[in-house]
Amino acid sequence: MGLPMTLADDPARLRILTDLDATLLVEAAAGTGKTALMAGRLTMLLARGTEPGAIAAITFTELAASGLATRVQRYVEELLAGRVPQPLRLALPNGLNVDQRRALSGAAAKLDELTTATIHAFCQTIISSYAVEADIDPGARILDAVQAAAAFDSVFEQWLKRRLNAPERPGDAIATLSRDDPRRIVDTLQELARFRLRYRGARALPAELGGRPDIDLVDAVADFRRWISSQPVEPKTLELVGELETLANFYAGSFDPPPDFATLWRLAHPPQLACMRRHSFDLLTPRRKSAWERVAGKERGALLNEEATACFERVNRCYRTVLGRFATALVAQLAAELDEVLDDYAAFKRAAAVLDFDDLLEKARALVRQHDDVRRALGERYRHIFVDEFQDTDPVQTEILFGIAGKDRAGRWQDSVLRAGALFMVGDPKQAIYRFRGADIGSYSQARAAVERQLPENIVQVTANFRSRPDILRHINRCFARPLSGEGQPGYVPLTSTLGDPDHDLPCAARITVDVPPDSRPAQIRDAEAEAVADLCTRLIGNLPIRDEDGAIVPLTAGGIALLAPTGAELWRYERALEQRGLPIASQAGKSLFRRQEVQDLLALARVLADAGDTLAFGALLRGPLVGLTEEELLDITVGLPPHLDRAEAPQRFSVLTDVDHVAHPLARRTLAILQDLRKRVRATTPALLLAEAIERLAVRATLAAREGDRSARAAANLEAFLERARPYGVRGLRKFVRDLAREWRDGVPHNEGRVDAEGDAIEIITIHSAKGLEWPVVIPINTGTLLRSREAFVYRADDETLHWLIGDVVPPELLRALESEDDSLARERERLWYVACTRARELLIVPELPQAEQRSWARIVDLAHRDLPQLVLSHLTPVARVTDVAPPNTQTPELFGAERAAIAAAAMPLQWLRPSDHDPDRAPRGEAIAMEPGEAPETELPVGAGRVRGLILHKLMEEMLTGELAEEMPVVAARARVLMTQLIIDADNGAKLPDPEEIAVTVARTLALPEIAALRPSLAPEWPIYAMLSASPAATALAGRIDAIAVQDGQPAVVLDWKSDVAPSEQDRRDHAAQLSDYLRATGAPRGAVVYMTDGVIRWVTTRTPR
Repeated sequence: MGLPMTLADDPARLRILTDLDATLLVEAAAGTGKTALMAGRLTMLLARGTEPGAIAAITFTELAASGLATRVQRYVEELLAGRVPQPLRLALPNGLNVDQRRALSGAAAKLDELTTATIHAFCQTIISSYAVEADIDPGARILDAVQAAAAFDSVFEQWLKRRLNAPERPGDAIATLSRDDPRRIVDTLQELARFRLRYRGARALPAELGGRPDIDLVDAVADFRRWISSQPVEPKTLELVGELETLANFYAGSFDPPPDFATLWRLAHPPQLACMRRHSFDLLTPRRKSAWERVAGKERGALLNEEATACFERVNRCYRTVLGRFATALVAQLAAELDEVLDDYAAFKRAAAVLDFDDLLEKARALVRQHDDVRRALGERYRHIFVDEFQDTDPVQTEILFGIAGKDRAGRWQDSVLRAGALFMVGDPKQAIYRFRGADIGSYSQARAAVERQLPENIVQVTANFRSRPDILRHINRCFARPLSGEGQPGYVPLTSTLGDPDHDLPCAARITVDVPPDSRPAQIRDAEAEAVADLCTRLIGNLPIRDEDGAIVPLTAGGIALLAPTGAELWRYERALEQRGLPIASQAGKSLFRRQEVQDLLALARVLADAGDTLAFGALLRGPLVGLTEEELLDITVGLPPHLDRAEAPQRFSVLTDVDHVAHPLARRTLAILQDLRKRVRATTPALLLAEAIERLAVRATLAAREGDRSARAAANLEAFLERARPYGVRGLRKFVRDLAREWRDGVPHNEGRVDAEGDAIEIITIHSAKGLEWPVVIPINTGTLLRSREAFVYRADDETLHWLIGDVVPPELLRALESEDDSLARERERLWYVACTRARELLIVPELPQAEQRSWARIVDLAHRDLPQLVLSHLTPVARVTDVAPPNTQTPELFGAERAAIAAAAMPLQWLRPSDHDPDRAPRGEAIAMEPGEAPETELPVGAGRVRGLILHKLMEEMLTGELAEEMPVVAARARVLMTQLIIDADNGAKLPDPEEIAVTVARTLALPEIAALRPSLAPEWPIYAMLSASPAATALAGRIDAIAVQDGQPAVVLDWKSDVAPSEQDRRDHAAQLSDYLRATGAPRGAVVYMTDGVIRWVTTRTPR
């Protein structure tokens, strides 16, 4: 065995593994093995005798948490087996000593006590442990991001509906907006509501409608007119002044008197002028220097251009001030209106005992801030906190961690005095790319400064890279040393390579040039790049020798290539190019879900189930590939329908409401029966469950497998994505789901396609954000011709925590500096995003050169030194034929199939289910427990006959009395009966009289007072579910039902009770009731039971020996 390699950063790595009593901030560059270092330090703590329960490791994702826990377990096992893992050899050159082995052996049995979790899961753990102090329900559930967004949108819609249906208030902002452009206004209000939820602490500035900025604008335009009147004629500038006069006239007198909301809204939408940017109210800065020089000569023309520009800038500044005042007043009033939405959302979460991700952080921070005893207890519990990807923590998360790790509570988290060894933070500020999640490089810089102020020697640099070939690292150092050392960046420490030369003769860092005609649009650039990249991949696969994880030389497979995109815009173009060449892909970044045929088919299906009158969707579904009827077949079905009984002359119409018996076509008949059966449960089932059942019963997956061929896996994944999109919607939510999808389709809202793994051997198409922490042999950045996104309409200013509205992209002067700072921060992050992309490559980094990409595109963010990169030429490589698994031929004959079917039938045990509860008139059908939308009551499948209402309500009241939910006072019970009656869909057409709530209350009280029932009451549990086999042969019989109440004594079922509301049961009824109870006794093993006739107070006892 040769000597171990000596790394330039070995001293830093050794300190990380051995200086266990020091709080350290480790800046570990890309590919330096930071996860191994974290796991190594954690293992060394265990070997020193630290209890696993005293350690918490916070990671950025659940996958990373799982990976870290697995690695620690592997290190422990290897050490106890006498082997030293490579990352630990610096600290343990001779293996474990006796004390370390003893400590590690003890820790090995308790590794499940180690906390490895995301920051949100960690916060959930600590607030659940101190639920009273955190003011939460101890059993509170956590809403994921999709569920939380759906819940908030539902709350918003209910608020909006309530506001629009309420009497109009004086100066009513919502009513004013709804009259202007209802559809657009709803979207704007919802966007503002979501923005306020995201920045919950932000406030709108008060309206400032005093003064006369309109006069300043009028005067500025008048001065511009006077100036240009004395100059040579420059037509375009003269035209500009005329348009500015139109603008000044629009605003003249607008502040006298101060405008009401309706006037504000009108003034916030000036006339669209030629001097404004397209789809904006922002004024275009004139560029007329050459024109002035033509009319006035070079020297004087340059001077006149400066004067004209100065006049324009004055007008523009006054205009921005005026429109900014109106925008501030509008957003202040709308934000105040939306306070109700935020209050309603908070009330919904409290009532439903749920928390969203932001609640977890806010509650945990409040716990640490306001309860010093809890903070100290947490510090005692978690003596050592590890934080991975520390550059991605936001200020709230950092405050929580510094609070727990601090000796005493500090006024500001930045001033916390950290306990020795309490924090071990690992991160790479050059990879800080999650500003949209609140993680800003500024927050990291504050934390770094806090550590450096207390412990200047405890910031450790790790730079030895184990991932990339030397040529790749040299190119990365050359491209990023300067931009990442600039203002607003964390600084750059060059990466050092630990690898040798590659096993192939291609340049490890290379370029391909994508030539397109001048002035090509981004879509044309994407198409050309997609074709070039797809051809490249075809030639590399099977021809490029690389090293696998075991060090063996193997040919490159499709799974060794990653295409990294800065955004998910139109990635279907790249997918199409690869699929046309037969290459397998695994796309995480596609946003074109609605473009796929299978999703359009499902949308038609959902529309049919949601609305029987949507004949367009019904026809599309039947003609589409899921059913496959032809136009001729549909016409024949329609012609064959019988005439209407009451309107013989009316034309026939084939719809989902057509009587199945009138349809002769077998496929159409079967499909119609399925759709009608599904529609019966629309009002009692969630969209996700209903659509999942529809997919199964209509054999959609089998149809797609046959139809899509190589795309079948992608199509199946898109089915799951569609169902996932439906998951947040509650019972009776199908119509809303369909409406939301229609709106999102209309507005072009992007949705990720389903994830396809292709068994790990597929080209990855993935966003750069998602690629962080991953690596591939070959990396190709793509889609960089995409234009950078413009500013959002709503702006959060962090300096004073205020929110603002940029109406028509017009930036008020007082907001300009903050936005320029924001734009600069975003530009710096984009530079870091490019660094992340390039550092994912192991063997080959291929950078497309796009000469025709616009200046405002991702391709122009960083100078990638294409001139220094060799052109990648692969013409000498012949594409390798892809080997695919060929299904064996079907050798099964009809005779063999029949024999196998007979054998299965002989071995299969037919099972007969007894479901007595389903036929009990005193019970409403009950489906799977499903969360309903706020404010909605559960509905049964069909309207309940008035005669059944009494029995249903009696059963429900008995349940609530036995659980203690309902107080026993008669007025309370009667009131509850009235409420339950309103929640039932009651069919009173048969003339039956509705029951008297007071009589129902008396019946409940009388039943509970019966001596036999009163004696059992302390041990009674209501609504006991039962599933049991009653007999195995000759016919297997199983029981599924719900027992009204069961008495449990000494842990065993003792007595079964069955409530009956019958007024005058016949003798046959009584025999049937006793037989049902006997089945319950056999299923539970209880020795006796009673049928309790609540109306007349009679109890009929049944024992296991009672004849049926």
